Amino acid sequence: MTAKSVKVEKIVLLFSKSELGKLYDFFTDDEISVLEDGSLKVIFHYDSAKNILPFLLMFGRHIKILSPLWLKNEYQNEIKFICEC
Repeated sequence: MTAKSVKVEKIVLLFSKSELGKLYDFFTDDEISVLEDGSLKVIFHYDSAKNILPFLLMFGRHIKILSPLWLKNEYQNEIKFICEC
């Protein structure tokens, strides 16, 4: 048996300050930073082979994907697809 290679990628997200309580259900203090304007920056590492889009979509308009670019593009494509239905 060979070990499956896992590609862990750094993900950077920006959230509205209203999401703080919800974020503590998923992230640690070390992963959450409160910015001067009150918005919340979350930096964490995630297995890029897993689908994170459903998780991100639950935050609606209160989330902005800062990086990686491929995830931002996938998120935007998913939003467009939902709007076309």
